[in-house]
Amino acid sequence: MSPSSPFRPFVHVVARARAGGAVALLALGASLLDASPLVGQEPARRAVAPGGDARTPVQGVVAPGAAQQSAAEQRAITSRSGRTRSADSPSTASRAGTRVGGGRGPVQCEKCHADRQFLAGKAKGERGDSVLFVPDTLLRDSRHKTLLCADCHAGYNDGYPHTKVASVSVSCQHCHEDQGAAYHRSIHAPNFEKKGDAPTCVSCHSSHKVLGADDRRSPTYPLNVAQLCGSCHNKKAILDAYFDKPADSTARSAVGDYRHSVHGIAMTKAGLTVSATCSDCHDAHRVLPTDSTESTLHRSNVASTCGACHQGVLATFDSSAHGQALVSGDTTETGKKAPVCIECHGGHKVVEANDPAWFSGVVEECGACHKRLLDTYFETYHGKATQLGYGIAAKCSDCHGAHAMLAADDSLSSVHPTNLVETCSQCHKGATVNFVKYKPHGDPRDRERNPELYWVWLAMTSLLIGVFAFFGVHSLLWFMRLMATRNERAAGHHANGATTAVTPAPAPAPAPPAPIPTEPSAATPPPAAVSTIDPALRTPPAAPPPEPPADSQAPDLGEKPGEKP
Repeated sequence: MSPSSPFRPFVHVVARARAGGAVALLALGASLLDASPLVGQEPARRAVAPGGDARTPVQGVVAPGAAQQSAAEQRAITSRSGRTRSADSPSTASRAGTRVGGGRGPVQCEKCHADRQFLAGKAKGERGDSVLFVPDTLLRDSRHKTLLCADCHAGYNDGYPHTKVASVSVSCQHCHEDQGAAYHRSIHAPNFEKKGDAPTCVSCHSSHKVLGADDRRSPTYPLNVAQLCGSCHNKKAILDAYFDKPADSTARSAVGDYRHSVHGIAMTKAGLTVSATCSDCHDAHRVLPTDSTESTLHRSNVASTCGACHQGVLATFDSSAHGQALVSGDTTETGKKAPVCIECHGGHKVVEANDPAWFSGVVEECGACHKRLLDTYFETYHGKATQLGYGIAAKCSDCHGAHAMLAADDSLSSVHPTNLVETCSQCHKGATVNFVKYKPHGDPRDRERNPELYWVWLAMTSLLIGVFAFFGVHSLLWFMRLMATRNERAAGHHANGATTAVTPAPAPAPAPPAPIPTEPSAATPPPAAVSTIDPALRTPPAAPPPEPPADSQAPDLGEKPGEKP
């Protein structure tokens, strides 16, 4: 139509009228949708017929936020290993998603239970009053925030004052069927019925502020599970009541051992939520003794329990000689059953495989079942070096593998003759075929297993014993002959009387004490010298020569006076 057409204003009015009608139809449709019970802010209340029971969910009605709640409850925590922790069962999520939401109930429970002053004294005690105090903030983040109070407290939906009911709350199993059934099969349920101190649903999940296992604030969050379980299993009264037997020593120290294990350190110090915690091994609800065949930690189930995280190791273990023996029920030479994970690594004291203390004890762990091989190992250089504390010496797992150990006649075994060069070359570079002929478990006393070693050992041992026996007898005879010769010489000497008694020399007389010198005094004259010569021994003075007699004459010598002789 040309712009100059005379019908142009009429056509324009018709077009605007058609557009307005479409808008009106859209608006009418939107208003009808708003009025539908499937969409809206208060659909549930409008869906309940007057005089009907608000607890009864309306079929096809989805409460606001229920879809998000259902999705959150079905959300799972998936670890890097592929393990999935279900936050809740699908049946529970579907139930919660179909419940009527909004408000706390027709009796406006929050008017009383959010008023601490009104509740004062209602429960005959401060602690009881605190239990009755349920503010809206307590339910704000709860997984049950879309439920009515009467959904759990069915008997208290008739206003105030309440009528007396047999039970305050309905069973959690009313909604959580799978978890409730698992709990009633666990060891906790009968202990609670007998003594009343075993945990129940609210012990772990709380009563009103029920948070999901993926919520950091929840007691069931992986980082908090050990503390939650330790609140009972670390109490002396609980341990004495339920774990008083010597066989329960592992359970008595379980919490402390776990905190120092590789799992506990990874969880508490490294913050790795994928690490194993109590509920991963013992199950969250069906906690059973380890001697129960239904327990996750029974011998027949331990590998699959550990394999939930260590999937690669599980596949290797199942194909190993231990895994095959575990399935077939075979035993060792001493009647030992095939080992499972916790028998080598421990239940709660799991340490790193490269820990020197644990690695040095590998031979003892293996030797607990393989006694003959343990004895022969310590006879070798490897065993002697290990006993002296050298960690680099080859251990059992170095040759046989840690989890993939197979019989020596299996071509896939690391100790098969065709694979020995490769196995020994891991430590001994340049190992040859002749090098690997060495028998690491050779027993020379076992003629059936090692005949060549047996005969060599027998010959060398006989030669050694013969040499020592010959020279021993020779030395004995030589000694006897020597003693006989000495006795003969001694007897002959006595017969000739050549022996004389030797008189011992008298002991010299002791020397007299030396006189103490004194200073001479000027007033006192010095004492006269005393001769020490015995007077009897003194020489008498010489007597004067005798005078010649007067009448005696001199001999006539024929000389005259004045003549010289």
